[in-house]
Amino acid sequence: MDRNPYTPPEASVAVNEQLRPANRPPEVKKAIQLLWGSLAIGPINLALDWSHLSGLMPMSNVLITLGLTVALFGWLTAKIGVGRNWARVTFLVLMVLGLPFTALMLVATLKRTPAEGVLQIVQALMQIYSLYLLFAVPGKSWFQRRKEIGT
Repeated sequence: MDRNPYTPPEASVAVNEQLRPANRPPEVKKAIQLLWGSLAIGPINLALDWSHLSGLMPMSNVLITLGLTVALFGWLTAKIGVGRNWARVTFLVLMVLGLPFTALMLVATLKRTPAEGVLQIVQALMQIYSLYLLFAVPGKSWFQRRKEIGT
């Protein structure tokens, strides 16, 4: 019987096990969980500080800023989760650049709304620890191996 010309060509596809996110070290998995958890704290902080923020600027600006921040950090977290080294480095750079600003705001927040200040500390510690997990061995080795493979 003749072959249907519309049938896609057959090809053997080998899956390189090193490319699968499921092979992430437990430390990288933990770091990703911590990053998602810290991201979830943002809207809670917004709710705790709603009255203060609404007095500073229109709430539409606050919500747009929060939405963009959540989108950016969510996207970076997702990319880190699939082994993109550039996302890991970008997250580190953003954290380092944001630390002085965060420290200044934290003092004022603790005075104004202690619960939010404590959540901000927890959020920062989650992010710092996740960066440690991502840049220490075996997390670091996993990203380097993926980079050498070309992903």
